[in-house]
Amino acid sequence: MPRRRAGQPLNWPARTNDSFTFRSSLATELARHHVDTEVCVDIADALVAAGTLRPDAVLLGGEQQGLTRTTVVTALRKRAGVPVMVGIGADDGATAAAVLAAGATACIPRPCRAAELIAILRAIHPETVGMVEPALTCGRLLRDPATMEVRHNGRRMVPPKREYQVLRYLMTHADSPGTRSTARSGASRTATRPTP
Repeated sequence: MPRRRAGQPLNWPARTNDSFTFRSSLATELARHHVDTEVCVDIADALVAAGTLRPDAVLLGGEQQGLTRTTVVTALRKRAGVPVMVGIGADDGATAAAVLAAGATACIPRPCRAAELIAILRAIHPETVGMVEPALTCGRLLRDPATMEVRHNGRRMVPPKREYQVLRYLMTHADSPGTRSTARSGASRTATRPTP
């Protein structure tokens, strides 16, 4: 499996039985953390995607089309060699034991939450996941750390680094009053803090 530079997005097919709306919202939340997802509609699509895309991880939902999750985990680990996370319901204790014995990296309670997935993805590939903080939005202003640019009403601007740091502080503290000196000191603390 090829390694990626720090901050480069993670290519990640996700397969779940949850509603399309939930899968889309989960993919959107993961994208905020610079995790690329490929949502597959059925197990055949997920197996082909895992073989061709060579993702860094696969999230597997429920059983479909006569294949058990254990069978799919075994195939993915043997043929694609990718870490597999399996969504497990509250009453799926036996299934959790079986998929872990078959080689699953982790079992995740369903419905899957982005924070739990990101924590596991960081453990699998700490050099790629969450190295760049999520984009910030405040009104019509968008600050994107991945590109070090700011957009206002869609118009692109690339401010100097110091102003960029002050803007982060102001956007994250938009609801609290402050002075020029608190903004400067807050921006300095933000600049010295390691990126999440």
